[in-house]
Amino acid sequence: MHNLSMEEIVRQDPQVTSITYASLPPLLNLDTEIEYNLFPQLQEREVKQDIQEIYTYLAGPIVQDNFERHPERRKWVEQMEKQYGQVFSDYIHKNKLRGNAITSVNGWASYLGDYYVGHQRERVEGLLSSIERLSNCIADDQSLLQDKLNLLPLFDQTLIAYISLFRKEG
Repeated sequence: MHNLSMEEIVRQDPQVTSITYASLPPLLNLDTEIEYNLFPQLQEREVKQDIQEIYTYLAGPIVQDNFERHPERRKWVEQMEKQYGQVFSDYIHKNKLRGNAITSVNGWASYLGDYYVGHQRERVEGLLSSIERLSNCIADDQSLLQDKLNLLPLFDQTLIAYISLFRKEG
């Protein structure tokens, strides 16, 4: 018998209906393509960490399940955490449909925007406004799943366009 990955374990659970991943373009290299001088009040490692968190979100799974209400899902997560521990928790918390994951991404993007001093300030603010609106729609418990799934690619593209504003010139 071979060991199953956490994704395989989750995928086989009868409550899970689908696990997919977004198709992403190449992302900017954090070591060579980001202009950290655009954030003079922040240390490079802070900027790098926030962008890496956004990248981690972008690469995360889209886990769909058949729970009708969030309390049922929470109970399932607690049971799976008891059975599989931190490995399950780490995996499921990367689900791009999780309200907390989306809210965190919005926070990291906003934090970077607060300290951005480049010449594309208006574009940064415009994209941040879009990120906030999209994240609110996707994270809203009242939003229909299909609406969330339809918005996710636009949310991803907006995040990628936002990070691209921090590209080194030349």
